[in-house]
Amino acid sequence: MKPDRTKVTAGEAGSGQSRLAQNSDRNFHSRLGKWGNPRHWFRITGLPGWKRAQLGMPAFGQAHCAKTRRETTPGVTAPKTNADRRLSVVWRELRAHVPFTSLGTLSGVFLLVVLIWTQASRSLSTTLFWTMHPLHVLLSALVTTAMFRRHRGRGLWATLAIGYFGSVGIATLSDCLLPFAGEWLLALPHRGLHLGFIEKWWLVNPLAGVGIFIGFVWPHTKFPHAGHVFVSTWASLFHIAMALGPVVSLADGALIAMFLFLAVWLPCCTSDIVFPLLFTPKTSDRGSDSASTSPSQL
Repeated sequence: MKPDRTKVTAGEAGSGQSRLAQNSDRNFHSRLGKWGNPRHWFRITGLPGWKRAQLGMPAFGQAHCAKTRRETTPGVTAPKTNADRRLSVVWRELRAHVPFTSLGTLSGVFLLVVLIWTQASRSLSTTLFWTMHPLHVLLSALVTTAMFRRHRGRGLWATLAIGYFGSVGIATLSDCLLPFAGEWLLALPHRGLHLGFIEKWWLVNPLAGVGIFIGFVWPHTKFPHAGHVFVSTWASLFHIAMALGPVVSLADGALIAMFLFLAVWLPCCTSDIVFPLLFTPKTSDRGSDSASTSPSQL
């Protein structure tokens, strides 16, 4: 007995309609030529299929344009790239270290008021600067190297280079260059530029090496960063204090406080957080990789 071919199941009907739609789409795309080829749109825009679909551009839902149905669904965000994860980690690190930076800035403002009120001598400010600046380089090298190691940084020479330039370079910017810029703009009477890694190379550079070694074998960041911020604040303050005259107006004091804040916030967080993360491999945005995950990391 021959099977009855007149009855068609619902599944067969659905599959037949889908094949018909695919053939229709294929014929339509072939009539469009290269403008109907999703690969051509990818070459001229550089956008993946799910993004072109969101923007109303030809994507057609083919395999090489959209990996999954979820990515082509309107309102569904794209998966995170390595750059997105890196920015997420940087932002989390910055938030975790905000309290230390704020306290360091307040301590600098307080010391500035004390120096102005007591009319401290330039020799005292000079001695304190050459104490705080090398200590700042030591802590900066420790934290920069530790941050690089904590986020899967590899290689001895890469660790040495990032630890040195991230500490000596940015500490010079924070303690010497930015304060000197403030001294020059305020026309302070005893302004001068002091570069620690040149004037006292025998002290600053070896301490940077010690900090790199400690950060390599003990990659913890939060507590050293707190000390780094305080020491950086005081080093920048004493550099400016060396240039002060016998009388400081209230407006000059306010501007010095502003320069002090900029000299601490931008370079310190750049040195400890942003600079080493720029050179790490693929960055995970899991909470366990952040410096703010557990008190045991202090």
